[in-house]
Amino acid sequence: MDSIASTLSARPAPTMNPETAATRPSSPPDRSGALKEAMRVFWERGYEGASIQILVDRTGMHRANLYSAFRSKADLFLEALDHYAANRLREVEGFLASGPALDQLKAMATSQVEAPAPGDPPSCLVLRTTLGQGYDVPGVPERVASFLASMRGLFAAAIARAQEDGSSKNAQDPELLAEVFMVGMQGMCGARVCDRDEERRRAVVDQLVRMVAA
Repeated sequence: MDSIASTLSARPAPTMNPETAATRPSSPPDRSGALKEAMRVFWERGYEGASIQILVDRTGMHRANLYSAFRSKADLFLEALDHYAANRLREVEGFLASGPALDQLKAMATSQVEAPAPGDPPSCLVLRTTLGQGYDVPGVPERVASFLASMRGLFAAAIARAQEDGSSKNAQDPELLAEVFMVGMQGMCGARVCDRDEERRRAVVDQLVRMVAA
């Protein structure tokens, strides 16, 4: 890939894509900033939809510098996926620990019914990736499996706490309940995109929480 970067460095600076020119930073970001912006691009557009030119425009890095920093689009995607997964797991772990376990699980499930935060795509980057937006990139399946296992572990630990404090009467294996809960969460995340019946989606959340608490 060094030879690619050397070849590209001899080329004129790329012409800015009009579609993304308005969002291009006024000064080149550092590698960390470029990674965060690339993660947003992949999250918004998926792997196939995030062309090198769009990544160049959004990160503010010249094409040669982008290749020099990340070697390839696939390597950049892997780092972006790692960055997203680490942040998401940290957020979920902190949230689940911040209150009664069953209440926090219900709040998490309910969040999949509500509109995403301003500027955020409606589905998570990992879910989008598993649905075919980059899943065939070498290294992605292993990362997705690791992320899901870690998320399942967080849910299982929360369910075990709910069983211990008596808020959950369901004596089934917390790992199994966590798997069902997580699949339900993924389904709700997808339904937020295609199902506009919010009342029905809230009813599904209520059923999901009752399953854990029963």
